[in-house]
Amino acid sequence: MAIDEGEATGWQESNSATFVDNGRIYTPDRDTIARTFVDCIPAHRDGAFCGVEIGHGQGWLMDAILGQYPNARCRDRAARIARGAVRPALVPAGG
Repeated sequence: MAIDEGEATGWQESNSATFVDNGRIYTPDRDTIARTFVDCIPAHRDGAFCGVEIGHGQGWLMDAILGQYPNARCRDRAARIARGAVRPALVPAGG
């Protein structure tokens, strides 16, 4: 199928903004999901490790991990607008 030249292709920054704004709709029960991931991490609460957030979004999973593992460090590869939404949440965790 041909794409019109005027039609946007791929993921745009405006898509990221919409995804962040509607995150709880796209990922229902995210608090339970975050607890499940945090509980599966094979580290002691005071252990130091590094993780990589590779998803798009506001960084709620990264925030949950850093909240439970204060010596952990996470790097993110999210879209620019999503990183801007994440930074204020990470300040208390040293992000």
